[in-house]
Amino acid sequence: MARSGGPTSGRRPRQGAPEGASTRSGAARPRAGRARDGRGRRPSSRPPRDRGPRDHPALDARNRRHRALRRRITAAVVLLAAVGGLVWLLAFSPVFDVRDVEVTGASPEALPAVRDAAAVPPETSLLWLSTSDLDARVATIPRVASVDVRRSLPGTVTVTVSEREPVAAVPLGPAVALVDDTGFAYRTLPAPPPGIPRLVLPPAVAPSPADPATVAAVRVLGALPPALRRTVTEVRAASAYDVSFTVDGGRTVRWGADGEDERKAAVLGPLLTRPGQTFDVSTPELPVVS
Repeated sequence: MARSGGPTSGRRPRQGAPEGASTRSGAARPRAGRARDGRGRRPSSRPPRDRGPRDHPALDARNRRHRALRRRITAAVVLLAAVGGLVWLLAFSPVFDVRDVEVTGASPEALPAVRDAAAVPPETSLLWLSTSDLDARVATIPRVASVDVRRSLPGTVTVTVSEREPVAAVPLGPAVALVDDTGFAYRTLPAPPPGIPRLVLPPAVAPSPADPATVAAVRVLGALPPALRRTVTEVRAASAYDVSFTVDGGRTVRWGADGEDERKAAVLGPLLTRPGQTFDVSTPELPVVS
């Protein structure tokens, strides 16, 4: 016989609760759980952290621009300082001042004149020295045929000159004027140097590169072989078309015009081996000995 006080007969189910449901609240509700993402991880329940001022993209870009600007400013300051130092070194520093002027190629007689013409004022920078002006000053010396001025760092100027060589001596009263191979009279001496022939020009004609007779005479001398030229004692140039000269022994050579000089010189050599006093090569195809 069943007991009336059993567990199922003495209690009534709660109103509204489904039949067969447990009376405990935990059993009546499903257990709450966090949703999981696709990797099986539970998302954090913490709210997203606010980005600080340094994490803001606009501020980051501005900071990068500021850093780039500072680098440019620093580079510009360094460049200006370097340029300023270079300008001072080149323009105002005594490092490149001219300290020595060396002269080469000048004879002892011409050396003092060349040194005076090539003098450089004190504190002149080698970098700003005008070599053309120095060249022009030295070239005014009559005995100088050519000049070459060069700079050598840190402070040396080298002046190389080439002096004129005499080919004839023109009588000028009691003295003679030495003439080079261009017809330029550059020096006066009491007498011609040994081995230099006299040059006789028409009256009142001064030797000059602009005078046709002078130019013809020096060209004829330059066309002669060295051995033959050393035997010439006197050259006479009545005009550019009438040149003659005297060789050792008093023999006379009639050259004629300044033309076909090489051919005339080739004919004259064998011709002088013949006996005679006058040798005419003005027409080299028909030389005449008399």
